Amino acid sequence: MSYKIITDSNPINTDEQITGLRTEMQNYAKCMKGNQERFKALTYFGVCAGHWVSPQCAVVPKETMIKICEDFEYMLCMGTKVNATLNNWNVGFMGSRWLDMDGEIYGVDSIRVAFYSKKHWDMRSDKKWPYDKPYAVLITVEKAK
Repeated sequence: MSYKIITDSNPINTDEQITGLRTEMQNYAKCMKGNQERFKALTYFGVCAGHWVSPQCAVVPKETMIKICEDFEYMLCMGTKVNATLNNWNVGFMGSRWLDMDGEIYGVDSIRVAFYSKKHWDMRSDKKWPYDKPYAVLITVEKAK
């Protein structure tokens, strides 16, 4: 495994970078509202259950995973905001972008939807963009044993 060592004195993004990430997130949410076909055309969409990668997580049924994906897609197409509340997007000071869904509804502990864009992929990564679309939305669902 290789690690990227951050050598600059301030590894946290500047206000200008965060503003750019927030603006892109707002534009993405606006662009996807009411347009499921656009979402499918522009976004790689994936889901991962915690039990696939960690023995500390309980199994999440496939049907639950599908329901979460369907509900997220519906929510996105109905309209999301960037305001750091449940079911809306967050932009962190280190550059991450995510949306948390209420896991209790589905009988799980947490649902985190991560957002990535090809445009900003190189900010802290030395890896090539791994998807065939300009955006990626990856959902992680976890339930403790």
